[in-house]
Amino acid sequence: MALQRPKQSCCEDMPPKKKNAIPDRWTDYTAVGKRIPGTRFIAFKVPLKQSFRYHLTQSEAFGPLDLVRILEKEGQQLGLIIDLTYTTRYYKVEDLPNTLYHLKIFTAGHEVPNDATILSFKKAVRHFLHDNENNDKLIGVHCTHGLNRTGYLICRYLIDVEGMNPQKAINLFNESRGYSIERQNYLDDLRTGCLAQGHLSRGIEGGRERCTFSPPHLQSLPVRDSNPQPLGYESNSLTIRPLTITTFCDGYLLLGHFIQQM
Repeated sequence: MALQRPKQSCCEDMPPKKKNAIPDRWTDYTAVGKRIPGTRFIAFKVPLKQSFRYHLTQSEAFGPLDLVRILEKEGQQLGLIIDLTYTTRYYKVEDLPNTLYHLKIFTAGHEVPNDATILSFKKAVRHFLHDNENNDKLIGVHCTHGLNRTGYLICRYLIDVEGMNPQKAINLFNESRGYSIERQNYLDDLRTGCLAQGHLSRGIEGGRERCTFSPPHLQSLPVRDSNPQPLGYESNSLTIRPLTITTFCDGYLLLGHFIQQM
């Protein structure tokens, strides 16, 4: 199976001409959605570091600590942030409380995420849920607006791993975020992209894509490595780039680079 690196030219996170310019349409979206019922997921737009505040009103400002405070006021606690933006310019991991895990999966905008990205997301969620089964900590997911890439991958997980009806997953996400997923190619893939549960190596069967594995393959993956060797490790942060997705964080093991061996 050939894995394709996302084309940065189509990415929504291309560096602006003006330093610390606010991402396009960022102020059009509310900061944080609601927890998706029956899940640990919550979606939000990308928090912006302090230097961006000079271009925002006080009511528009939304940074990493604002995110934590908003959720604490609602009685919610974040345990993991999955950052899907294709840049590192928006905030620093050091701006987050050290009680949080942060996973960076570089995901290009506009394109349907590739198999490596989807697998990395699924494994990160499964490992976190396994390690936090005795608490109710949330998994926060964001792209630039916390809508399209975020919605696609959350729904992909709910459909493929939890076995949720595609339209139900889409509706739940839209209602919880307060906005509807906009990208038609994302919606089409969610609705028709998988015949069985699971979404790794794709094939065509009867005019529809078929999947080559079922949830037990994902759920039975090793959660802990007996002797993890950090690769690209920084504090509680993981960084994942397309085609280079083998790394460790506090024992979390992600093997997206070896999709074809599953």
